[in-house]
Amino acid sequence: MFSDFLLRSARTPPADLADEQICHRVMIVENCALLTFLMEEVMRSFGHRTAGTFSNAADAVGKMEQLRPDIVLSEVRLDDGRGGYRVAAEASRLHIPCLFVTALAPDEEEAGAISAGYLLKPFPTQDLRWAIRVVGGDHQPWRRLSPRVRFYN
Repeated sequence: MFSDFLLRSARTPPADLADEQICHRVMIVENCALLTFLMEEVMRSFGHRTAGTFSNAADAVGKMEQLRPDIVLSEVRLDDGRGGYRVAAEASRLHIPCLFVTALAPDEEEAGAISAGYLLKPFPTQDLRWAIRVVGGDHQPWRRLSPRVRFYN
């Protein structure tokens, strides 16, 4: 099960964790409480902090300007199925990079205008790790990314 895999990975940080140089404040917008918890654990194991967790678009959008995360991770299909686009649009307005973490690839034209890209579920924790680094401005991990991660521009 995906959650078991994530939880095991979160409890055993990678051996090369020492090369993590930047601590990002990450906002997680996910409607599955278990996955939110697991992503928080993974973020913590990689040295990042959670800037807030939200299960719906309205709450995330309402708090984003106040919390000012460095990066937003958002499910696409929140609320009415399009809530993730509202989250990404607000992040874009505030010049905060947003990465969709979703089971189904978002519409590339629409998502490409407001997000940095997407990571398909289920994913190995290393893909999340490298995707956060790339979205955060570290372009060296590009070669380590799997096909489950797609970036725009």
